[in-house]
Amino acid sequence: MPDGRTLARRVAEHAPGPDLKLAVQRNKAVLDMQVTLGDMPRES
Repeated sequence: MPDGRTLARRVAEHAPGPDLKLAVQRNKAVLDMQVTLGDMPRES
């Protein structure tokens, strides 16, 4: 993805709760991760 905003938009397409599989590339190594989405806290 070109930037963090694109990542945020892609994650926002999913409802809280399900696990997502991510492949993250850093320093030429690819790390496979599984993350669980939660609710975004509301600003007060």
